[in-house]
Amino acid sequence: MENINVQVLLSRVTDEEQAIRPGQIGTRDYLATAARASGATVHSAELTSQHRHHSARYDSWVRRLLGLDDPPRRPTPWSPDKGPSPPRFELRVADSPGELEQLLRAKTELGASARITAGLCWPWSDATPGNPMVEDIVIGGWRRPWSVKGQRAVNGLPPSPLWAIDPAGSGQVGSVYSAQGFEYEYGGVILGPDLMWRDDRWVTDPAATRDDALDGAFVANVDLWIRRTYRVLLTRATAGTVLYSTDTDTRALLHALVAR
Repeated sequence: MENINVQVLLSRVTDEEQAIRPGQIGTRDYLATAARASGATVHSAELTSQHRHHSARYDSWVRRLLGLDDPPRRPTPWSPDKGPSPPRFELRVADSPGELEQLLRAKTELGASARITAGLCWPWSDATPGNPMVEDIVIGGWRRPWSVKGQRAVNGLPPSPLWAIDPAGSGQVGSVYSAQGFEYEYGGVILGPDLMWRDDRWVTDPAATRDDALDGAFVANVDLWIRRTYRVLLTRATAGTVLYSTDTDTRALLHALVAR
């Protein structure tokens, strides 16, 4: 049998921070070891930019905001990219989920795609045929349902894999499980009580999450998983993000970082 020389190219920007739950794999070392064990030759290359956002600096700003730099550094004020002409990435902070929704509605009325996502801090009920979506997410007088769970459409609403791209998904709030891997032009992100800014650092509260994958006192690195989850949610939009936190101190931080 003819020998086949298989070569594998690993980028140095393999996004290891897309692993957001215990047991998920995909690090460069893991992939390189598996490739070499199969007899492949591994080459590494460094990619220094990404093209999802209308900003070369937004992704790094988010990483620093959430303390995902190594070593972690204090968040810095948002500074839009300078250039001769738009498009530029828009970053806003809302004082209520209603304001967040209103800011996104202004974009959709101009023909842009937009979605709202949130940390999994509220129950997520199952939608059943013939029954309306349960408005699980309650923030003051604002109530909205999560996206449909699973692989099947319910009551004309798209299944989880289509929530980000089907126009009928715009009325529901997405979790990291329905948003990861997708993109849209504008995104609203609700930071729940599982991630709050206190004094000069982030404080995570595992008791505030409703995610079964992070349930239990023995989940290691739960602080890291929560912050990575928000990094995924914050980096889905290509043209702009609207931030809202249910916590007053955290909103104050976001306002201090993002000029009106």
